[in-house]
Amino acid sequence: MISLDVLAPGEAAALLTQLAGRAGISAADPAAGEITRLCGYLPLAIGLIAGQLKHHPARTIGQLAADLAAATDRMALLQAENLSVTAAFDLSYQDLTEDLQRLFRRLGLVPGPSFDAYGAAALNGTSLASSRSSLDELYDQHLLTETAPGRYRLHDLLREHARALAITDDQADRDAAAGRVLDYYLHTALAAGRHFEPRASAYRRPPPGHPPAQAPELSALRRAAAWLEAERPNLHAAADYAAACGRSRHAIVMPAAMSGFLAARGYWDQSAALHQSALAAARQAADRLGEADTLSTLGALQRNTGNYLSAAASLAQALALYSDVGDQPGQAWTLDQLGMLGALTGDYPAAAASHQQALALFSDLGNLLGLTEALNRLGELSLRTSATSQARDQHTQALAIARDISAAPEEAHALEGIGNSHLREGNPSQAAAHLRQALTIYQRIGAPGAKRTEETLRHHRMTPQPGS
Repeated sequence: MISLDVLAPGEAAALLTQLAGRAGISAADPAAGEITRLCGYLPLAIGLIAGQLKHHPARTIGQLAADLAAATDRMALLQAENLSVTAAFDLSYQDLTEDLQRLFRRLGLVPGPSFDAYGAAALNGTSLASSRSSLDELYDQHLLTETAPGRYRLHDLLREHARALAITDDQADRDAAAGRVLDYYLHTALAAGRHFEPRASAYRRPPPGHPPAQAPELSALRRAAAWLEAERPNLHAAADYAAACGRSRHAIVMPAAMSGFLAARGYWDQSAALHQSALAAARQAADRLGEADTLSTLGALQRNTGNYLSAAASLAQALALYSDVGDQPGQAWTLDQLGMLGALTGDYPAAAASHQQALALFSDLGNLLGLTEALNRLGELSLRTSATSQARDQHTQALAIARDISAAPEEAHALEGIGNSHLREGNPSQAAAHLRQALTIYQRIGAPGAKRTEETLRHHRMTPQPGS
């Protein structure tokens, strides 16, 4: 069995220069570091490149580094007479059973950089127990690395080899495997993302694809957050892959499902990139509702990052599209977002009008979550315009609804608003009681309001509760 363990960067560069046996080549040369990086720090690959340096004295190390970087197929460059990286990998591959060979090939289709047993089970269409056993066997054969307990990745060169092998499989079989793993990521992201943004557009229409046969238990917020954090690069890669291969609904819904988590954690750039890709996919597919949904979420993101002009344009386009297709829930949510934007830009009459329109639509639709959010936004606006008693009444109405429907973010928002109204009226003890309750909820759900509420308490010399 040939070991595929990697070297440390310094050791890899030293090995390259030692095997090349040429004067003037130093391990400290940046080109040596680049070559060994492109070789994945694999001793075998480094040895093959060193052989080219040794036997082709006219070729400089800089030229070889540039050639290796520019090559579309690095494996084609790693040749030494009858020996190649592909041949070495094949020695390991041929030792596998037919089932393990099939899984190894399919792992080359995974869009992201890593995977766990659930993702592998979806990809391969097998049970979770079988998936775990197979991954353990591939790990024992040095064909996988374990980056964290239960989490694996293919080395970059091994991934290329797996993809090259997968091309020989039936196209329908490859498409089915890719579809299963996209469905897994989408439906599991929906389950996890609901904790952060239950009103996201992803939850307003039936999602594409089929729920996976097996998925991690994500009913607890902490587990959902941990899964989303661990899978964040894979979800991004899966959404991009879906857009590239024409699965527009996956490309649109996946970013929406992630939007609340990405906002809560401040991953603004990633969220913007995902939503721009989703917007392009929706327009290419002539999916007007998908376009409206994405524009609405993108407008909220742009507003939250201070890009008010772009936010206004995105939200106006979303509202027009929703109106054209007669989607009242979409209109209501977008009007609420426009009201928030108006408040931030100081246009209070426009903000109030938007929130009131949203409130009326939510009431007609019987949408309690929308009602509590619109009431909270009106309460904020009332406080800005010094209508303190009215603000407290609006937040109190929102609080009652939020508790009835177990909407933790809006419950915290209402408590914070009531606390702020008491501060305005000079009632510090009542203010502190409500603000501390809000802080407890914000911290529990990992929402950015925690920092804002804690700062309010400290500014007014009120001690935040333990754990803040």
